[in-house]
Order: sequence, then C-alpha cells, then structure tokens
Amino acid sequence: MLITKVLVAQNFTPQDVFKNENMITWLGIDFSKAKILEDAAHLATEKDIQGFMFNINALMLSEKHKFDITGALDRDSVINAIDISVQKNKSLTAMDLRIQSVEVPPVLKRAELDAIVKSYDFKGLEGIGVMFNIDQFNKHIGKGTMWVTFVDMKSKSILFADHFSCVAKGFGMRNFWASTIYGTIKDMKRGTYNFWRKKYKKGGE
Repeated sequence: MLITKVLVAQNFTPQDVFKNENMITWLGIDFSKAKILEDAAHLATEKDIQGFMFNINALMLSEKHKFDITGALDRDSVINAIDISVQKNKSLTAMDLRIQSVEVPPVLKRAELDAIVKSYDFKGLEGIGVMFNIDQFNKHIGKGTMWVTFVDMKSKSILFADHFSCVAKGFGMRNFWASTIYGTIKDMKRGTYNFWRKKYKKGGE
C-alpha cells in the first residue's frame, strides 16, 4: 500500500501545480530553440551569445526581488535550480540561435516543447518544475516571446504551458530583453496564475 501511494504522488497533474504542499522548482531560462534577432555587433561570436544567455539567468538571481518568480507562483518559497537551464544552454551551438533576417521567424510550437523537456537532464530532481522557454527575442518588432512551461521532472513530461509576448524596453541588451521576462512574471502576478488555477481546477486543457 505504501508503494502504491508513492507512485501515485509522482504522477503529477496540472491541478497539482496549485497545491501549496507541492514545492515548485525554478529551472530558469531555456534557449534551446530560441531565435534571437539582434544587432550583429552585439552577438558576433559564440562567446557573445553564450555570455548573453548566462547573464540573463544570472540576473534572475541577482535581482530576484524584481524578477519575483516566487510571487508569480503564489508561493512563500520555491526551490532554486537555475543551474539546470544554465548547463543546458551551455550545450547549445549558440550561433544557431542568431538570425539576421528581418522576417519574423516561425513561432516555437507547443508540440516542440515536448522534445526540449525530454532532452533535459534534471540531475535526479523530481516533483514539479517551471522553466521559461524563449521563443524569440526579436529586435525588428521589439518584442520577446516565450513559453512558461510546468513540468513533471521525473517523467520529463509537460503538465501545461502558456505562451507570452511582451514589448521590450530598457537600456543595454541584457536589460532590454530581460524586461520581457519581467513583463511575463508581472502578467502572471496580475492574474494569469489565478486564471490557470481556475482553469485547471475545472479540468481545463
């Protein structure tokens, strides 16, 4: 009987995200399939792009009161495992992320997120995790788009995900694009998280 209970507890559902007894692990900002349209001089080399991805994640920690993922998830605390996405980003061929065309690239599809999550090494972590999967940082249109993705880390499956689009603003390339992450967190705090809570309480898909 005890074994059965443990197995059931590990099969998380979307509704489990909103149960305060279930801790949530913050996995950071993922760039696996991101498309970045920026001034070529800013992202001229592999090192430039890798540094940019690292600095975006580092900012989430150095200014965690501003980038309040804990408040956005309506929690008193979350587990920080931002190194999970940092390590994944390091494995990417960063120059593949940079685009130079002024044409808007295809939106990262929800179905493509499954492959991204399956490719992750969660370092033995279990339970519910949340990551932001960057879709586009597009200087041409001045917007950043991304998915907020809740995952069952043990099964590497997505519980649910939602797509956000925010206008970028601010000085300096890092701060300019980080503003879209801030905007996404702000949207969650203003009402999106409660919308999800009501939706999945009713068994929404």
